[in-house]
Amino acid sequence: MGESYGEPDPTGGGPDGVGEEAGDGASTFPFKRKGQVIFGLEHVAGIYSATTTTKTTSPDPFLPPSTAVEEEDSALRISLFGEGGGAFLAPKLGIDVVLAPPLTLGGSIYFFTITTKSELKAGTETRTSPDRDASGFGINPRLGVALGEKPMVWLRGGIAYASASTSDPDPTDDFNAETDVSFTALSLEATLGFVSSAGFGIGFGPALYIPLSTTVEIGGVEPPGIESSSFSWLIAGTGYFAP
Repeated sequence: MGESYGEPDPTGGGPDGVGEEAGDGASTFPFKRKGQVIFGLEHVAGIYSATTTTKTTSPDPFLPPSTAVEEEDSALRISLFGEGGGAFLAPKLGIDVVLAPPLTLGGSIYFFTITTKSELKAGTETRTSPDRDASGFGINPRLGVALGEKPMVWLRGGIAYASASTSDPDPTDDFNAETDVSFTALSLEATLGFVSSAGFGIGFGPALYIPLSTTVEIGGVEPPGIESSSFSWLIAGTGYFAP
């Protein structure tokens, strides 16, 4: 009398009843599927820090080198769903693609625009200053490695670029001029993430933006004798969706 081996398990489980991973052994975890697209709303809440150092040297050759002046401005901010203050610190939209687990390739982008109005009232007299507009954007292509699943550690690095400009509200006033500033930095990020099998997740972790170059233009001209750099870091939360 022959032995009975039963019907095949449609779930793909082995003899011990434990299901195996689908396909050729690839993980079913959303961040580990080749070709998976991952959307992120990044750095939306957390602690943000920016330090800008500006060194000014007089272009006058008759003045001694001691006339060089170095100024450092630092800001530390705790922000919820808002601007962190400083280059690279604004909330961003991120899009990454899983190349071959655990490697990812993608980037983030942000944009802002601000219009400032000023009005002075003194008795019956009202003085209104011309509107002043400011705008900027940033982009950060990057390569990443997603390690583990629950929780996941996502390490990413790339080159970040940010640009901001302020309009000249009154071209007839010599004390005002259009200002353009651009930054390039090395970006390094580590995120501890918790992602469900449905593809929804949250992450939290630090990011560094190490300055590579800075360009300042006033009135369309790069002033001589000015060197500037901006170092930024943050510890912030991010939301993910991998459909």
